[in-house]
Amino acid sequence: ALAYWPTVRIGLVPRVEYLRGIYEGEYGSFNNYLGSLALVYRFTRHLEGFVQYAHTYRDWNSPIPEAEDFHVYDPSMGVRYQVSQAIFVSGEAGYFLQDNEHSSNEGGYHFDAEGSWETERTLLSLEAGHGYDRAELGSENLGLPRYTRVRFRGEYAVTRYVTVDAF
Repeated sequence: ALAYWPTVRIGLVPRVEYLRGIYEGEYGSFNNYLGSLALVYRFTRHLEGFVQYAHTYRDWNSPIPEAEDFHVYDPSMGVRYQVSQAIFVSGEAGYFLQDNEHSSNEGGYHFDAEGSWETERTLLSLEAGHGYDRAELGSENLGLPRYTRVRFRGEYAVTRYVTVDAF
């Protein structure tokens, strides 16, 4: 990933990712290419919004029918706001469409929201999200599982060298 700000208010954030999955036995292998581009607009020094497009291409080299090539089209938009020195909030929402080579296409919305409060010794954060994930690199190929998550994290610096956290 790279961030380029041609002006004070407008930024471009391209990202490129490559993943190679190699399985033992009959499953074969795949190449996964992901590219995205975000256009960021800084409204103030504390508030910025963005629109983003991400595209994924999966190229399977496998004899089994479950391993099919696909494209994922994923536009989204969001905001980030530094409310104060201690409080930060952000949110993102979009819609994805997975265009499969042979089977029916899949699609759905996704969103992520996050808020955090940080002081000199304490950090509290709350995240919530709903969307999709890739699950081919686990013990079995689960395809395109959807998730809903809520995550809370608390951290406290007891001393300069000891921090306690819970999540």
